[in-house]
Amino acid sequence: MVGRSTAGSVKHLGGHVVSATIDEALQIIRKRIAPLWPLHSFVATNPLGGLTDETFEDAVDMAVADPLLGAVGPVTAHLTDRSALASAGDVILIKWLEQYCTADQVTWQPPFPMDDFLKFARAYAAVDPAVADTTPFAGDLSAAEIIDDAVQLSPGRDPVEVLSAQLDALPGWAGYVLALSDDPTHPERITIEQVCAVRLLLATALDEPLLEESAPAGDGGRTLLAPIEEGESSLRELLHAAATSRSHQDSPSEAALCFCIDARSEPLRRELEDRGPYTTYGVPGFFGLPVSSRSPVHGSQLACPPLFTDLSRMSRRTQDGVGTPRRWLQQLQDIIQSLEHGIVTAYSTVESRGWVDALWLSVKTLSPAWGPDLSHGGGPPAEIELEMDHSTAIMHISQLFEQIGLDTTVPIICFVGHESRSRNNAHASTLDCGACGGHSGVANARALANLCNDGEIRAGLSSAGVDLPDTTTFVAARHETTTDTVEIIDPPTGSRTIGALQDVLAEASTAVARSRAGGVNHAVARSQDPAQPRPEWGLARNGGMIVGPRRFSRGTDLDGRVFLQSYAHGDDPEGTVLASLLTGPVQVAHWINAQYLFSTLLPAQLGAGSKLYHNPLAGIGVRRACFGDLQRGLPQQSTHLPSGEPYHEPIRLQVLIIAPPDIVTAALAAAPHIAGLYTRGWLRIDVLNPSTPTRIQPAQLPVDTPSTGMGT
Repeated sequence: MVGRSTAGSVKHLGGHVVSATIDEALQIIRKRIAPLWPLHSFVATNPLGGLTDETFEDAVDMAVADPLLGAVGPVTAHLTDRSALASAGDVILIKWLEQYCTADQVTWQPPFPMDDFLKFARAYAAVDPAVADTTPFAGDLSAAEIIDDAVQLSPGRDPVEVLSAQLDALPGWAGYVLALSDDPTHPERITIEQVCAVRLLLATALDEPLLEESAPAGDGGRTLLAPIEEGESSLRELLHAAATSRSHQDSPSEAALCFCIDARSEPLRRELEDRGPYTTYGVPGFFGLPVSSRSPVHGSQLACPPLFTDLSRMSRRTQDGVGTPRRWLQQLQDIIQSLEHGIVTAYSTVESRGWVDALWLSVKTLSPAWGPDLSHGGGPPAEIELEMDHSTAIMHISQLFEQIGLDTTVPIICFVGHESRSRNNAHASTLDCGACGGHSGVANARALANLCNDGEIRAGLSSAGVDLPDTTTFVAARHETTTDTVEIIDPPTGSRTIGALQDVLAEASTAVARSRAGGVNHAVARSQDPAQPRPEWGLARNGGMIVGPRRFSRGTDLDGRVFLQSYAHGDDPEGTVLASLLTGPVQVAHWINAQYLFSTLLPAQLGAGSKLYHNPLAGIGVRRACFGDLQRGLPQQSTHLPSGEPYHEPIRLQVLIIAPPDIVTAALAAAPHIAGLYTRGWLRIDVLNPSTPTRIQPAQLPVDTPSTGMGT
């Protein structure tokens, strides 16, 4: 058999059975698949994002019955037995995909065409003993022609059904291929169309049927949703109480700190505000600057949401001297990593350093916090250069300041980027900044601070109407979420205000670490322990988002569960800025929330299962044990307690916007996708009118939006 297709379940996204052309069928399949990003930039995504034209409840029902979306597929039946796959063709296809997608990570390249997966498969089939009959791979038919021939051999079957069957056993690999083909920075060497075509050729070569009927999987998704509404109601009450029970007056401030909207920043912001005259703001963690950096292992990495294109680039050079011990260690690590990726040197490197690694591992096992840390986020400081002209920089910065209502007259303005730190953690990027595409946001914070301190940029900002006194200084800071420590990077000397701020940040960090992890020392030990499956909980238990001035939630303990996006509606009468926040930060928060929700509800299907069985594949993804499909979603240790009980409370994102209702309605009209998510029940949007700050009501949809979801 080629794959399994649930009888009668192949539908257009509108919910009805279709008869599509090949091109239409490919578009439908592509829309059903959720992209799966590489481990080094594991971007959060809604695993059922292709079904958002359905109501939330209907989408879950469809997912539990469709292997490509969420039903238990045959790949997960047995952890180590390759026969658990749907067919021998799936085994061969996975082997070829692994070789093709990891070829750029080794010095020696396979002797096959690497610019097209279909050409690669034809060449590989000629020498692969698992393919007894290579006749189907002869010739030069295109992928579309191969698919068309297969559809002709399946009379009465819709092309969507035939194509879906080719991917049912490999939804993880299908998601990874989709992410590659949609990535503008990656050459389009492999597509869903090519994978389907190769799978069809394998079916012919191995004499397997193109399609097999099977009974619908699962018993419906409604039973999974029973506990969701109670949790949503409880969190919504917390948001409403926070916004309506406080004094909403701004007080004088000695410093303004701009944190990422990440919910893990909320406890630190609260502790900081309680300790002094400091104002905090919430902004997307990439600070409006799509910054690109290059890693010797992972290549170019773009620190911004996948919604953005590469508008700027930065080069990283060591700021401290070339001869410092820390830099020597970093250079040694880079050399070892390059040797490990060589086809000849890989084995000799592992054998020659085995005794060193054994000694080091023994020491780190007995004392995890001992020794220098060159792990994730532990590299040397970097000097940042942005290839961005001044007019573009001024536009970006002025828009950001206006968007959040930043008081630029305070003596110190600090941009706080965040990152995580953990060892032996294949999913480390899931703990980094979601707005940065699963990367650290520290470089973005430093880039923005450097720009704002530039004399020409400051003059341009003043000309653009930004009130920026000469006495205002911009600095950057690093917030390490694993240990809750905050460090100001390259602080100017002789400033009493910055010195006092550093002291308060240390106090606030200690308080947060004590309440969350039992103290800083304990948190540091967890972050450096290679045997620790839960270095931090990340964004587990997230569920809410407030879009509005900080003064409406200041002083309320939101338990680290709420994304906080600053927004000043006074300069946004048409709702244009709010619309951009809906399609940017709110969309990203929805992706994060949906990923945690479905990884908790369906951990074996839409999550990644337990880390105990994970086998990372060259930075691409993780498999369960030695072979099989790439695992989707978050590992069980990110959402569940050691007892197996869920730690994350699976609820849909509850959004509270603090702005006049007419502005919110106008913004929803300009952001139809978010309006659709709201009306079909994928998230909820409530509105607090600042002029009547005791009354909260559901957002009013534009008049031409159908009302079918939980928000109406």
